[in-house]
Amino acid sequence: IDDEILARQDADAELSNKIGDLTTLRTANKTNVVNAINSLIDEVNSRGYVTPEDYGAVGDGVTDDSAAINEAIRSDKPVMFMHNYAVGSPIEITHPCSDYINGNGFTLFALPTLNDYVLKLNNLYGALVNIIIDCGLYTNVTGGLCVYSTEQLQSQFYIVDNIYVKNALVGIQYGIGVTNAQSEFTIHAYKTRSVLKALDVNQPNGFLWVTDSHLDVTPYEWTTEPIDADKLVVNQHVGALTFDNCTLESPAAVGRGMILYDAIVTNCIIEIAGENVS
Repeated sequence: IDDEILARQDADAELSNKIGDLTTLRTANKTNVVNAINSLIDEVNSRGYVTPEDYGAVGDGVTDDSAAINEAIRSDKPVMFMHNYAVGSPIEITHPCSDYINGNGFTLFALPTLNDYVLKLNNLYGALVNIIIDCGLYTNVTGGLCVYSTEQLQSQFYIVDNIYVKNALVGIQYGIGVTNAQSEFTIHAYKTRSVLKALDVNQPNGFLWVTDSHLDVTPYEWTTEPIDADKLVVNQHVGALTFDNCTLESPAAVGRGMILYDAIVTNCIIEIAGENVS
């Protein structure tokens, strides 16, 4: 992955050298621009994946790159992140779209203008891997990832692997109460920090597996916590849920336990202070 990133950065620099400064572009140089763009198109088609930069992303972690990321996902090709990105509107992984999105360990930073989840997923037969989501401690940012089904499309046979959510009200929202099936869904290697509710399960007709994960709702960076925020490791309203080989952890504070409805918990370490388990 590191070699791919370096190669892509070298390609970006080479393209910039070919095009030059567009503000001083002369007619004689237009051929260079056309050739460089055609070269980039050939490269994208040959390498088998796209990046947000292919669609205009800046990738400085400050500029809003939401539109470019969403356009890359809608390309229906595998998407590879090459930098950190700031997002001011939700990133929509909505079918039909890319079936494979690799964050390469980079971060999506929520901008203070975002009034929704950073990532929203309504897709099937795919994977979202190696990504960090930082909600910035903004109380208007709903959460890190929302997985949902609609009456038209079930989110199932999908894996979320190696995801890290921090500084958020909600880490992952699984289901929004729609009765359409949402099953065969796996979350692997999920980690939280400064997340007030790590997992909310509200899928009436769904099955969720969570494996090899560390859900910690200690409010490290929250100097002042929202009074009305749910503060739970897991809040399972309905549906079927399995935890395997996970650590489920909450601090010595009221309201940070677990509410389980229909759950199987195996090979897990559970550290819940007080009596906040039901």
